[in-house]
Amino acid sequence: MPYNVITITCTVFALYFGSLLNVLRRCVGEEERILKNRAYKKASRLPQLLSKLFAKLRGKEWEPPQSPSTSSSFISSKLILKVLIVAGVAVFWQYYSE
Repeated sequence: MPYNVITITCTVFALYFGSLLNVLRRCVGEEERILKNRAYKKASRLPQLLSKLFAKLRGKEWEPPQSPSTSSSFISSKLILKVLIVAGVAVFWQYYSE
């Protein structure tokens, strides 16, 4: 009987944290997409037109240029903070739920 309770509890926590991390990952993806669009709007028109033309000639889908500095700083600050908060809530829940 205790094994069943432990197994069910761990399964529920795994599903909860898995879905939570999935939502956080999607939020990061949305932020990166917004930053790409902003960088795309700021860039000059000629390189954009040339990159679209080359993508069309290659038969590939065109993607706006990426800015590597913004995505790494965003992941390192906000995502880690959110994960630490979730871990703190889990520890609090574990110690004070029994």
